[in-house]
Amino acid sequence: MRHIFLFLLLVTFSGFSQTASNYYDKGLENFNQGNYAESIENYTKSINLKIHASAFNNRGNSKAAINDNDGAMQDYNEAIRLDSNYDDPFFNKANLEVALKDYKNAITNYTKAIKLKPKSGYYLNRGNAFYYLENYKAAIYDYDKSIELNPNYEAYFNRSFAKTQLNDTIGTIEDLTNCLNIKKDKNVFINRGLIYDQLGDFKNAILDYSSAIGLDTNLIDAYFYRGCSRGNIGIYKEAVSDFNKCIELYPKHTRAYINNGKTKILYLNEKEQGCLDFYTASQYGNKEADELLLQYCKDIK
Repeated sequence: MRHIFLFLLLVTFSGFSQTASNYYDKGLENFNQGNYAESIENYTKSINLKIHASAFNNRGNSKAAINDNDGAMQDYNEAIRLDSNYDDPFFNKANLEVALKDYKNAITNYTKAIKLKPKSGYYLNRGNAFYYLENYKAAIYDYDKSIELNPNYEAYFNRSFAKTQLNDTIGTIEDLTNCLNIKKDKNVFINRGLIYDQLGDFKNAILDYSSAIGLDTNLIDAYFYRGCSRGNIGIYKEAVSDFNKCIELYPKHTRAYINNGKTKILYLNEKEQGCLDFYTASQYGNKEADELLLQYCKDIK
């Protein structure tokens, strides 16, 4: 599966004394600029002047950013202790637990955040945690809720993977189409093309791979898959053109050489060229190419 999307860490804006607030604001500015050590220093100064849950929450985010996971967890827990009705630290703590692959505890904390404030991003990330635990039905439920609250690309995209795991190919296509209605994405076109291929709908698969290539002319996978689909509907010269482009972009793509060779020998009466493709793939260590050379190319010197 390609990377699923996460709703990011939540920072909170200040609401306390001027001096403490000044350090707090500096800490937030540092964090947004990626200056995490300075951010921690300023949040600490703010906390020393006034104990406040949001400062602990935000300092936890800064610590998480520099992989001080224990320190981040301590700050999130302190923020929760100071204000148990504050949803941000539950959510941020859950995100850290996902990063640590502690998915069950992450689900517990996402659930607490959802009970305090049901947000689209909270359901999205809890759905991801369920996905990682291979509880795809629960993941889909959460993606549904995320979309219900805010129709968003990330939830549609992630839900498509969960539906794929449940062999819901039509639902997968629908979700990928919803993604494309929000924004054109080369990876979504490729993913949808692969589903069309599985259904034997090679013409729509070709259209999707072509759309992906239209967005990025260096997509090796799109050329390879389109070549396969073109071969499946009998347009062999176009298939060879795609495999050649794939090889141009990545000269060690042995699968492209093999498919090229088969297409040339079996359908285009170009045995010598096809055997040369098998030979090249063999030189790159592909064992299938060795077998194909024995099968088709014994008489070629």
